[in-house]
Amino acid sequence: MRRRAGARLPRALRSDDPRAARRALPDLAGRLHAVIGRIVDLLPIVKRNYYHPDMRGSWSLKAVRPTVAPHLDYGDLDEVQDGVLAQAAYEEAIAPATSADRCETIRRTLLRYCERDTLAMVRLVEYFE
Repeated sequence: MRRRAGARLPRALRSDDPRAARRALPDLAGRLHAVIGRIVDLLPIVKRNYYHPDMRGSWSLKAVRPTVAPHLDYGDLDEVQDGVLAQAAYEEAIAPATSADRCETIRRTLLRYCERDTLAMVRLVEYFE
């Protein structure tokens, strides 16, 4: 998880086009190629087929999830309960001054948050099947 202070992800890895990552990371191109074909953007599917007033005009995961899978709340997670906190935790983890123990704590915290997000996406897929 350690990176140089101030280091930024290559633009290709921040792109909405998953193929850009394959070009930016040629050593991982084969593995990325195997995954890219299985990626499905749920946003167009949800926008075409679903709306709940509690979403208040937003189709973000955090807006849709409570209307489809309210039991997958983020309130029980420790330090990271939303994307803003996840980004701040990551920035702390890559800072050179962050201790190895703290970095490991952040890693576990981010994994729990990402696991919840992933499970929410799985529930959305199941809902729309």
